[in-house]
Amino acid sequence: MEYCEITLKKFFNVLPEASIMKFILRKTWISSLVYLVLIDHIKGLNQGELDELASSLQIRVKVLDNLRNDGNRHIVQTTLKNIGQSPIPDVGWTLYFHSMLLAFPDSFQHEHNKTVDMDIEKVQFGVVQGDLYYMKPILGFAPISPGKERVYNIIVQLWAVSKTDFMPLWYVSSDTEGVTPRVVKSTSSFDLDYVEDFGDIKQWKRSRADRYNPYSPQDQMFKVDSSVSDGRNLIKLIKNATLPGQAYLLQIEAENQNIVLQSSTPQGMFYAVQSLRAIIDDTNRVNIPSMTLEDAPRYEWRGMHLDVARNFHSLEDVKRLIKAMAMYKMNLLHLHLTDDEGWRIEIPGLPELTKIGSRRCHDLNETQCIIPQFGSGPFADSSGTGYYTTAEYKDLLRFAKKHFITVVPEFDTPGHCHAAVVSMECRYNKFKMTGDDTSANEYRLVDPEDVSFYRSVQNWRDNAINPCINSTYKFIAKIIDEIKSMHQDIQPLVTYHFGGDEVAKEAWTHSPMCQKFLTSNPKYNVTHGLKNYFVTRVAEIAAAKNVKLGGWDDGFLNGQSSPEPIPISEFSNAELFVNTWNNIWEWGGGSNAYKFANAGFKVILTQATNLYFDHPQEPDPEERGLYWATRFTDTKKVFRFMPESLYDNIFEDKSGGPLSKVEICGEDMSKCTLLEKPENVIGIFVCVIDTSTFVLFVLGMQGALWSETVRTSQNMDYMIYPRLLALAERSWHKASFEDQSDNIEVFENEWISFSEALGLREFKRLDDLGISFRVPPPGARYTPCIQLAIGKWRNASLNHISWTRGHVNGGLFYIEPTPGSFPGIPAMQSLNPCTYNNKWWMVSRTDNMPNWFVTAPGMKAMKLKATESETLSYVGKFDTAAKWKRTREDRFDPYTAPERYDILRRNPSSKPVYRVVPTPMMSTFSKHETIHVDHLFVVVESQEFKRESQFLAETLKVNNVTTALDSSKQIKFEMKQNLGGSDAYEIKISPETHTVVIQAQEAPGAFYGAQTLISLVEDNDGNIPKATIRDAPRFGYRGVMLDVARNFKPKNWMLKFIDVMATYKLNKLHLHLSDDEAWRIEIPDIPGLTQIASKRCHSEYSDECVMPQLGSGPDTDTIGSGFYTVDDYREILDYANARHIEVIPEIDMPGHSAAAITVMEKREDEIDFMESHVYGPLPESWLLYDHKFTPSVYSVQKWLKNAMNPCMNSTYRYCIRIFLIKKVFQHGTESTRKFVERVVDGLKELHRPVQPLRIFHMGGDEVAHGAWSESRECFDNVEFRGKEIISDKGLNLGVWEDGVYADDKPNPITDFKSDVFVYPWNNRWGTNKAKRSSEFADAGYKKFKNLNCTSKPLNTKLSQVILPLATHLYFDMPQEPDPESRGLYWATRFIDAHKVFGLMPDNIFANVDVDRMGNSVSLEDLCGNAACPQPNKTENIIGLQACMWAEVMRTEEQFHNMAFPRLLALAERAWHRANWEEIEDRNARDAYRSSDWEAFADVLGYKELPRLEKKQVFYLVEPPGAR
Repeated sequence: MEYCEITLKKFFNVLPEASIMKFILRKTWISSLVYLVLIDHIKGLNQGELDELASSLQIRVKVLDNLRNDGNRHIVQTTLKNIGQSPIPDVGWTLYFHSMLLAFPDSFQHEHNKTVDMDIEKVQFGVVQGDLYYMKPILGFAPISPGKERVYNIIVQLWAVSKTDFMPLWYVSSDTEGVTPRVVKSTSSFDLDYVEDFGDIKQWKRSRADRYNPYSPQDQMFKVDSSVSDGRNLIKLIKNATLPGQAYLLQIEAENQNIVLQSSTPQGMFYAVQSLRAIIDDTNRVNIPSMTLEDAPRYEWRGMHLDVARNFHSLEDVKRLIKAMAMYKMNLLHLHLTDDEGWRIEIPGLPELTKIGSRRCHDLNETQCIIPQFGSGPFADSSGTGYYTTAEYKDLLRFAKKHFITVVPEFDTPGHCHAAVVSMECRYNKFKMTGDDTSANEYRLVDPEDVSFYRSVQNWRDNAINPCINSTYKFIAKIIDEIKSMHQDIQPLVTYHFGGDEVAKEAWTHSPMCQKFLTSNPKYNVTHGLKNYFVTRVAEIAAAKNVKLGGWDDGFLNGQSSPEPIPISEFSNAELFVNTWNNIWEWGGGSNAYKFANAGFKVILTQATNLYFDHPQEPDPEERGLYWATRFTDTKKVFRFMPESLYDNIFEDKSGGPLSKVEICGEDMSKCTLLEKPENVIGIFVCVIDTSTFVLFVLGMQGALWSETVRTSQNMDYMIYPRLLALAERSWHKASFEDQSDNIEVFENEWISFSEALGLREFKRLDDLGISFRVPPPGARYTPCIQLAIGKWRNASLNHISWTRGHVNGGLFYIEPTPGSFPGIPAMQSLNPCTYNNKWWMVSRTDNMPNWFVTAPGMKAMKLKATESETLSYVGKFDTAAKWKRTREDRFDPYTAPERYDILRRNPSSKPVYRVVPTPMMSTFSKHETIHVDHLFVVVESQEFKRESQFLAETLKVNNVTTALDSSKQIKFEMKQNLGGSDAYEIKISPETHTVVIQAQEAPGAFYGAQTLISLVEDNDGNIPKATIRDAPRFGYRGVMLDVARNFKPKNWMLKFIDVMATYKLNKLHLHLSDDEAWRIEIPDIPGLTQIASKRCHSEYSDECVMPQLGSGPDTDTIGSGFYTVDDYREILDYANARHIEVIPEIDMPGHSAAAITVMEKREDEIDFMESHVYGPLPESWLLYDHKFTPSVYSVQKWLKNAMNPCMNSTYRYCIRIFLIKKVFQHGTESTRKFVERVVDGLKELHRPVQPLRIFHMGGDEVAHGAWSESRECFDNVEFRGKEIISDKGLNLGVWEDGVYADDKPNPITDFKSDVFVYPWNNRWGTNKAKRSSEFADAGYKKFKNLNCTSKPLNTKLSQVILPLATHLYFDMPQEPDPESRGLYWATRFIDAHKVFGLMPDNIFANVDVDRMGNSVSLEDLCGNAACPQPNKTENIIGLQACMWAEVMRTEEQFHNMAFPRLLALAERAWHRANWEEIEDRNARDAYRSSDWEAFADVLGYKELPRLEKKQVFYLVEPPGAR
């Protein structure tokens, strides 16, 4: 059988998963053997194998990031490396580890979710309880070979910024019973050296608001000095009954060699001795000067809390603390003896509490011990295990009494009771097995039928003892009796501390016992809660036993979430002490101390922000401690605490941000509770003495050390000292700075004096006690050894030194202060202006961008308010020629008012009658015969033109009917052949019969006829003349290119724009959907393209967004971000299709691809991660860039790494032959092809159900010269040819001219299998590129006769040319040569509607006027003595296209102002060939054209602009001129 198992394993290992399933289904007889294989998969390791695993498994942990989710989640990267000789097996082991914060919170916060399976990594993470988690391999996990490693990213709640957030003693167990767990050797050190350094700001900051950074050496710098001497004295002790309580008098008479100590009590005398010891130690017993000290404690309660439950601390540790406390006159030790993680004191009669509850080990059933916590390991031999016997506790009490220290024991209830619950359940089971139900239930702490789901702060699900059962209170009474007995005759028990803190809100909600109790006690239902009942019952028990009751403040709050104390009247005969800890100002608990005092409770200040010694002493990842209340609490912060004026301690929030008393309490203190009963702040003791006595105002204070991260004696000392000395100082002595809280100088002087005392004297005394106190790391100050000699270039040199300017990518630059040189900018002041040189010129306000932003490491980037406005008011005026001229040759100046007057001056005009835009080919009107189109008209629905009929009826707001009476007013559609093409139409308006007939050959013509009729109706208030109109367009392609990549245009903008296009019979919408700056279309197979590349923001994360560009700012809330979902895009397609507009999508490549390259790099990282886990099958690689070389070539727009590599396997599944850089883009390998094929397929599918895709535009423009010249991939892969893919998809190719132009000529048309639509754009006069339109037209082989561009002779290829001439049709250019006119100006200084109207597309060179500087250009300048090349195949020029690049368009108003009214001039020229275009004489032609322009301008002003307004379209109106 063993042989069969092995053979089957080998067989299955070579089969794909799907094949395995088919094999099982076909061969059912083998299912039993398969079962054996699966059983074998869960077989555990033997002891030897587990031992080897524990020694071979090298674990490394690294906090990757706290800031990505702004402190709500953090990522812990856990690396498992095999440093052994054998593979780490794929089955049979479980790795246990700890996390104080909830791991995988999105899953584990839910009741039934206790495991998370990671599909790629093939491991399961599970939560046990508390902070104990595990990881184990699941089916599919591949063994880890020697020397190999795996990485696992664990998502954890909140943050981790300290090494001690992690725990030692990870351990592994076997799935085989009886195999002993083993500690993973690499995690065995308490130094936590398996945790990697916190070297990045994302690791040491909790959130972006966190202002704390680890201290630099300069921050650490402070002065410490010391001196040594020798001497002796005679000492007398005298009882002085006139001195109150703990007060004393110390007199040193140097001349008489006498020292006199006086007090009325032993305790006071003890403190006098402590003061004398300090004086003797300070002088080293010699040269003691004469002095008199009159002293008494400030507060009666001067305490220290020590948690021995989370991690146990030995009797010796506690005694060492008592000695130090006594030396500094502290008098109360609060011992936290129980918690979820351990029970630390023997209770006679309840042995299970220590037999089980005091031990932690690997026992998931918790029958021998409780589960490991806080890195206690799998064995009961660490600080997780331990307790005080009754004898040891009594010994501790005697030692405390000897040092005048009162011990207050704490037994935390009703929460924090996991150890007690487990112990008492074991007791229950023990007696239950013997049939003794009475004993079993006597001290039981839970309702066995309770199914409540809750999670405590520390992630326990069973840690709240039930307040509704009597056995709970019998248990508490038993504890009080036994602890009181231990104190008896040594130090009688005065105060029993019941804890009461952090009870989970959902505890007991489904307890049948509690539901029964609440039925008869409804007052505890909601407002007060069962916790109120619990504490009042405990108070009764304590009072009956003549013991005072202490508790944490939330234990006495009136209900689960109430901010007010339980009324003192609800407690009978109980004296109550409360430790107020939750004073985190922004949480609203800062008034708790005063609220409790005013309510009648005795208050001990235990403020978490100042007195919690489990917090780090510096904001450094290497410092031990938690930091939930404040990032750190150092000795100085403790020393500065002002207990008599709590609100004067408000300085900063949790993140280190400035915070003031006014912000928390309000100007009139109305938001904060004022202290009305100071006598209740721990029982005021007033001692009145005349000239030789004191006035004492006693207020209780207590430091607190919780021990989650404190495992050793050294850890304990490190966390307590020297902070304890500052606590002792503040609880004994009121500093003078406390009465001058706003005088920082007084405080600093007192702090310096105190810190010098620490360094010169107290550290030595602590050392003598054997205390391992913390010494701050040494500081250092760097003083540069450089002197700047500043002469006459002083200002320029300073500006140069103070600022550093850099380039990120594309249009994103930065300036930053130069370290050591930047002087800072005082409030309400400014620095001298700094200057920098930029390439080329800047003559327009919109050359600048809004939304500058400022960043700092780890902080959220913020916009500079002064730059937010789209008015760009931060840009200075362009008020001199030196500012508005690009070069000295620039002939353009802004128009003056008189010049504008001359430009706009014209003959008197009136509203044109019956003028349509675009102008019909032929029209006749009879102005004297008209009909009125009103609601009585109907549109007779045409079966051939049904959609057009409905559109017209809806627009005119008349009925659409299938049949009409002969006598009715009718608009009819009729099909008629041979009208001149699919877009042609005829209209006949017959007033005498009240009929309008629209005839068309195809649906587009019917639609354009309807638009003409709508124009006539809207222009004349419904009155239309008798008319005959015959019309057909000049060009079949009448288009607009909208760039939605640089700046996005939302769907609603698009629909409105499409409607306007249709109004003016434009029929091609070329959508530029991708560029360096963004990707704007959802491709379902490649979600990252829109998840990442559609958003622009400032982020440290490559999978969040692409970088800001073009004034998009640091956030994703601007028009720099956005994309069209599948539904959005199809809605746009449907809207366009209904208006006979073809949408041509463009994905720009191989250049202009930075956004796509970024996304595919991130995808490749994910594939690499999968591969590292032997995951399969792996997704295809679509990497678009060769990582084997460092790019050094910039694109025109200053992008590095923006060109897809045509030679890589991942870039494209099509490869149109693109002759760029020696035609290299005709080559490419498989993976390159696959990316583009997915994109093309995705677009094709998007179009399929609405408007089948006909033309795919691949951009192809502006690839930087040399983009791939250093790519190794292009040296190795030069044989692949993939240009046939587009034609294989049944698509035609659209491309900008430079994508198919090489060696100073178009690529041969024979290189293409599909039709090619070429867009020659760069006709800038003064260059030789103007000839390209003609060259491309003549590159075609067959005539293109169909104006709609939809048919061609079989098996022929066409080169079809669309003219998007940059000098006339680039609507991103300004409309005036004015610095305030929006737009770019690289091709020409401006393009206004007049210039667009005057374009002559049939004779390109007839449009030559001036170069971009305004200098006249002649045909001789362009073509020399030869005639300029006119196209021989004009039939291949099929249309015009305006281009609207979006670099400077960020609002809909800006977009419209750039489009209108120029778009109407484009529509006119694309549809209608003007008569003046036929005139060869230039002067005559210009005169005729000017006259025609005036008439067209009248149409715009009187008719079309008002129509645009009705469509809520913005348009640009030229400013008026004046003389």
